[in-house]
Amino acid sequence: MRIGDCVLAVGSACCAVLLSACGPDLRLEEKLAEMGGAKELRKACEEVWPDPKDRVETNSDMFKHDELPEHCALRSLRPQFVSLNSYGPVMMYDIQTSGGFYHAGYLVTVNADDHVDVKDVPRSDSWKVRSMGDGVFTYEE
Repeated sequence: MRIGDCVLAVGSACCAVLLSACGPDLRLEEKLAEMGGAKELRKACEEVWPDPKDRVETNSDMFKHDELPEHCALRSLRPQFVSLNSYGPVMMYDIQTSGGFYHAGYLVTVNADDHVDVKDVPRSDSWKVRSMGDGVFTYEE
């Protein structure tokens, strides 16, 4: 095999590995079901932020996967990060499970009573956003 062929083969293999790591996570609904559904996802978020309104004071509004508490059910989703954000009057947990070339994850309203239409969910203007009920949404780029 020529050196040029080796470089091409190694480069192609590296690209395939990188793209698969950042590729689409088509199992968002399946992972949510395995976790126990929308209510369990909300409960897991509430364990990370018992009082989300205090997040600014504690400066604990974002966690990487390995920074989540050991027992936290969110770890089962293998998120890249979990954050708490304000989108206008609505606060939402953002559980990003895939990023890089392709973003995917979950958005969960802090208050289950907040009524949010899919069209009003952040990213819905350019990404695919689906309601899973109870203020829980999936998003995919």
